[in-house]
Amino acid sequence: MTLNDLTKAEKCSRIAKAVRSAFEQLKREDLLPNDMKDFPKGCCGYASVVLSKILELYDIKGVTYELAIVEGAFHGWLEVNEQVIDITGDQFSGRPEVYVGKKTGIYELQSDSAAELSQELTEDEKRVFEKLLEKLRLSE
Repeated sequence: MTLNDLTKAEKCSRIAKAVRSAFEQLKREDLLPNDMKDFPKGCCGYASVVLSKILELYDIKGVTYELAIVEGAFHGWLEVNEQVIDITGDQFSGRPEVYVGKKTGIYELQSDSAAELSQELTEDEKRVFEKLLEKLRLSE
């Protein structure tokens, strides 16, 4: 089964898991920028921005960035059609590495408005984006 055969939710889940796996590989190979060395801790914004650009490549539209205070720290994730996509939730106790699903638990704590995703990647984000694309194992 290819990505094109999947529903939008299944496609988001498959891409999110592949991107998380690619981030882990970059971390093992010491290829992440200094401010991402503790991935996933403190990397939700970075990871979400880069993931949103990868979702765009696979024709996933309407992505928003959501923020909340979780365990005393800001945490961000993506949403598409009321579906949460979080690839750094495990920096908080009891959370899975990748969560794609309904807005429950910490995802109901979000701020009143969705944050704008930057249209342009920073230089570090571009480098990570390019490295992630090299590592991704997704079939069309």
